[in-house]
Amino acid sequence: MTDRSTFDTNVITMTRFVMEEGRRAKGTGEFTQLLNSLCTAVKAISTAVHQVKKLDILSNDLVINMLKSSFSTCVIVSEENKDAVIVETEKQGKYIVCIDPLDGSSNIDCLVSIGTIFAIYRKVSPDEPSGKDALQPGRNLVAAGYALYGSATMLVLATSAGGVNCFMLDPAIGEFILVERDVKIKKKGNIYSLNEGYAKYFDPAVTEYLKKKKFPEDGSSPYGGRYIGSMVADVHRTLVYGGIFLYPANSKSPKGKLRLLYECNPMAFVIEKAGGIATTGHQAVLDIVPEDIHQRVPVVLGSPDDVKEYLEIMTDKSPFETDMLTLTRFVMEKGRRVKGATGELTQLLNSMLTAIKAISAAVRKAGLAHMFGIAGTVNVTGDEVKKLDVLSNSLVINMLQSSYSTCVLVTEENKDAIITPKDKRGKYVVCFDPLDGSSNIDCLAPIGTIFAIYKKETDGEPSEKDALQPGRNIVAAGYALYGSATLVALSTGQGVDCFMLDPGLGEFILVDRDVKIKTKGKVYSLNEGYAKYFDSAMTEYLQKKKFPEDGSSPYGARYVGSMVADVHRTLMYGGIFMYPANQKSPKGKLRLLYECNPIAFIIEQAGGMATTGTEAVLDVKPESIHQRLALQMMCKNTLLVYRNTRRAAKDFPHQILLVHFQSPRKALPFKVMASSFTINLSVKVPVYKNRKNNEISFLLAGKCKNPLIQIYAETES
Repeated sequence: MTDRSTFDTNVITMTRFVMEEGRRAKGTGEFTQLLNSLCTAVKAISTAVHQVKKLDILSNDLVINMLKSSFSTCVIVSEENKDAVIVETEKQGKYIVCIDPLDGSSNIDCLVSIGTIFAIYRKVSPDEPSGKDALQPGRNLVAAGYALYGSATMLVLATSAGGVNCFMLDPAIGEFILVERDVKIKKKGNIYSLNEGYAKYFDPAVTEYLKKKKFPEDGSSPYGGRYIGSMVADVHRTLVYGGIFLYPANSKSPKGKLRLLYECNPMAFVIEKAGGIATTGHQAVLDIVPEDIHQRVPVVLGSPDDVKEYLEIMTDKSPFETDMLTLTRFVMEKGRRVKGATGELTQLLNSMLTAIKAISAAVRKAGLAHMFGIAGTVNVTGDEVKKLDVLSNSLVINMLQSSYSTCVLVTEENKDAIITPKDKRGKYVVCFDPLDGSSNIDCLAPIGTIFAIYKKETDGEPSEKDALQPGRNIVAAGYALYGSATLVALSTGQGVDCFMLDPGLGEFILVDRDVKIKTKGKVYSLNEGYAKYFDSAMTEYLQKKKFPEDGSSPYGARYVGSMVADVHRTLMYGGIFMYPANQKSPKGKLRLLYECNPIAFIIEQAGGMATTGTEAVLDVKPESIHQRLALQMMCKNTLLVYRNTRRAAKDFPHQILLVHFQSPRKALPFKVMASSFTINLSVKVPVYKNRKNNEISFLLAGKCKNPLIQIYAETES
């Protein structure tokens, strides 16, 4: 892509940043899961802030539910809950999180900036989790930070092993992008931030300090006064511009007003990591050993200051779902049930989703960004490359390599397999078509992304051969459809689930669980423009669909020309999608590794069938990474195509034909049709049954002149 591209194909998202930091620390990935869930809640609150007024309950529920669903926390302390929240045993992890879900909530109605503050600790006691686990000094913090919901949404994160980094939410792709690395507060600023409305209650020392700032004795310029009344907003300004934030003790609040665990400690941690000072006036804030989870303390932050967090309660009539099931959360929950899971697949899928969201945004901006048209080249399979193809390919490659979960990548756009650099390698092989149906881009027809994930099975250095695995070895597969909305269909071998992209949150939300294809449909999908090249049996099959002999309604024809769109319609409405071999393409047209296999995996997991005409697609052993294949996918009761490979009829006067298909539990009547003969019979006892795959095979006898005849078997029920 040219250097003038409007899209950065190698952006550093917060998830990627944390994964890279964790990789250096040889972490388990649990901390990354926790931050991902926290980011989801922050994005949801950011959306809600612009649409509803009373947000305390909403924000609290969102953060608590997201943290629980990360399977990384054991104790959660929130400003909105009197007691500590103990996470259910089956969801417990090793971290304790203290939160102010919506600081400055008294400012909501006047649209002033507000925020979310969080502090993360490790559980140090071996006992059952309890509120006491949260009573740790700030020096024990693993990470802390805040989200600021203002004219844009900013997330500031500080970790014990690093400095302070700022991430801006890109609403187009729903990801936090790194904008400021290793932020340092100025040694001296020119702004003070304090609620001077309480001046009558101030300690004399505070009054004298303010007088010196307003009327400097050395003739220098006085300090400016700024006080928003939202701790996050006031502290963030102090972090960026320097100065001082004060919320000291006074005669009305002798112990201070702000809460230690979820306001003062996280802000003090950020400020100290940025090179500032945070004190109560008598000791460093981070040295205080808490006595109560809602303990209040005075605070003065020197140069960056504390932001006051205060959340107001939202009504139970919130229009927002506070316990949404995102794709990330869904995958984490499934992985939790698998013994020995490391979280690496979750990281990989998160990175793939980031690429998909970025591609979705690019597709919708393509006309405005002049991304339509041909790039002037063809890919390794002979297709003209569009500008969006190049962008999408780069996005997926960069995101997958930055997940630290892949070792080999196979893409339609690259002649050779891509070997991930050693320092970023993981155990997975990913095959993908970054932008399927890209010939439809300029006319705004639906297009998509297809992917299949395998485990590396060899012990040697990664190579192209690691991708040459049959589809039965797939760990997970799916596709993204960029149409009137953006949808991801995903299977990890436990059924098919569909997730819709909520552009407000930038998250994929579960909309259809355990999708099943209909047993029989009424639509066929095929490029009939190639009719002159069709096999005679295919022509006869289409004739029977268009002019049914039993007087039933004919099948409808639908063909978008984008595999993802045509397959998704087949998955939703039933019927059959066909891209068979023909005289022009005797080996088929679609690519096995990154088109046929992942789609076949989805269809079989949904209860359908996918065949080449001679064998199940998922049983084909690849010989090359760009191998082409014939493909038919269908409801189980629609169409099965098999090719007889016996010797010529002169050697076998009564041709023996073996027909096999995945059957329901009981055998059904069926008929076998071919261009030279038709046999109708009912089968009660199968000759062979494979219990594992639920396959039933039948031996059929009939006179046949053609030794290589295609057989169409269709159930009558």
